[in-house]
Amino acid sequence: MTMYKQDPDDSRKQIPQPLIKTSMGRAITPTILEQYANPSHVFINNSGSYYFRYDCTGSAGDTPDGGYELGMHIAHGSQGGAPVRLDINPCAWSGSALNTKAALGTGDVTFVYRGQ
Repeated sequence: MTMYKQDPDDSRKQIPQPLIKTSMGRAITPTILEQYANPSHVFINNSGSYYFRYDCTGSAGDTPDGGYELGMHIAHGSQGGAPVRLDINPCAWSGSALNTKAALGTGDVTFVYRGQ
C-alpha cells in the first residue's frame, strides 16, 4: 500500500492515503516467569516487588531463567494504590509479595499491546 494517492480534483497533486488499522489493541495478564511478546507498556496491579526481563530469546511460552532486573517495588498503600503504569517493554516478569517470599501470580501484572 502506498502512503499517497492522486488527488481527484487535481491530477498534479497527491493526497495522504488513509491508514488501515491492521490490529486492535489488547491487554493480557501474563503468567509469572513465562515469555511473551514485548508489550507497549505494563500495569502493576498489586503491592510487591516486581522484576522484569527485557532480552528474551526463544519462543513465546518459554520460561527464561535468570536475567531479571528489579523494576518496581510498591509498598501496600503507597504510590496512590495500584494499578501503576510503567512505560517499559519487558518480555517476562517475576516478583514477590510484600513481607513474604511468596511469588506473585497471574493478574498482578498486565501487559498492554497497542494496535497498529
